[in-house]
Amino acid sequence: MRLNLQQQIIRIGFFADPPYTSTQGLSEPIGFEPEIINTMAKYFNFTIKYIPCENTHEMFRMLNENKTDFNIGGIVMTYYRYLRMHFFFTHWIDYITFGTRWPEKNHVTYDLLLKPFSYQIWFLLIIIFIMFIILNQFKTSLLKPIQIHGRYIEMNLFWINLSLLFRQQYHWLRFFNTSMKICVILWTISALILTTFYGGFISSILTIPINTGITSIYRLAEECESHNIIPLIQGNKNTVRRFNSSEIDVMQTIWRNVQLVNNTEEELRKIASNSMENNNRFAMITARETLRYFRFLLGDGSIYMPPDDETSSFYPLLVSIPVRLSFEYDRKPFNELIMHIQGAGLLKRWMYLELIRVRNLYEPIQLLIDTHNDYDNNHNDNDEGDDDDESLNNEIQSNKRNHHDDSLTASSLSLIEMKLIIFLYLWCMLINFIVFFLEIFIYKHFFQKIINIIINKVLFS
Repeated sequence: MRLNLQQQIIRIGFFADPPYTSTQGLSEPIGFEPEIINTMAKYFNFTIKYIPCENTHEMFRMLNENKTDFNIGGIVMTYYRYLRMHFFFTHWIDYITFGTRWPEKNHVTYDLLLKPFSYQIWFLLIIIFIMFIILNQFKTSLLKPIQIHGRYIEMNLFWINLSLLFRQQYHWLRFFNTSMKICVILWTISALILTTFYGGFISSILTIPINTGITSIYRLAEECESHNIIPLIQGNKNTVRRFNSSEIDVMQTIWRNVQLVNNTEEELRKIASNSMENNNRFAMITARETLRYFRFLLGDGSIYMPPDDETSSFYPLLVSIPVRLSFEYDRKPFNELIMHIQGAGLLKRWMYLELIRVRNLYEPIQLLIDTHNDYDNNHNDNDEGDDDDESLNNEIQSNKRNHHDDSLTASSLSLIEMKLIIFLYLWCMLINFIVFFLEIFIYKHFFQKIINIIINKVLFS
């Protein structure tokens, strides 16, 4: 039987930690986790009373003093917290990763045309064409030239197969003998597979931005050890303790080179600004969903995130809803509802909708500062608790405009993609000219006859 709370008031303490919860100047929170609370309220028939909290320390104090029933705000379930309060079933798993300034794109190089195949494939292609040359010599010595329309035609096996590789027609194939036809047919099938794979691969390369971004925590540790990157970590107890007490080599390397900051605002200013200290870049060590939120908020080109895999994360975060110890009702129905929501894919949809909503915002930097100045990434046990930066505000608005322009013209090509297409076009033109002059050289007698006929007709007409 479904639990029915009969419109009983459930007090929800909340703290702004986007994308899980945010206020945007409203009296009640919006975001990913308020959607979970609203679904619970409809399903279990209770009334929501939101209670704002200045920081997570106040939030946990009110929960322990029975002034709130639940708390939301991207709260991470840790062992020490689990000893002091109950938690609902973990509804989201986040990861501590890193974000940097978007790396500079590489210059276009001509070796891009060699990337679709490995060097072993190119070596084998050269060997195959050398074999065609050898086979052609055997054919010339063993077989007589083919007579077509009263003249003898030399069937150059190397040139024929090279033409077929570039998908060029060869009109004398029907006059080949059986052995030559078998050889050419097998090569035609192989050439079709090779050219299709090459074309698809080169098209994929053209659509992927080329950059020198750091893709793993191991590479990040190497850059930090080389003093090329300065890692930034908020000076909160939990994150600092995890890195300080860790015996993992990567985390120890990060900790040896770390620079502690006060809040998210300071991290964002260092990441978003073009300035560097001692020619070093900065890396923001924080939760992946936090980075994704600010990447959507600030626009494309603001924050670079590594690919989401096991080599790009330090450790996981179990995001859950804490419940006061004296909560009168069984937590099992609430846990089952959260699992059903997860299974239906609603959590991912709500997170996606929150990021889409953020992408359409045009807020001044001051509102961003007011929202995040009072929290220490929400992954700590002790929490503490403004200046308007016009240059950073202008940069954010510029990035957001570029972000919206890119989203409106997603089908258009960027400048670097146009350069790649132009270089590919020039390479193809160069190959066509080479093939053209080779044909003139190989069939020079035939062209000479045509020129003589034309001259004779012009002179004696």
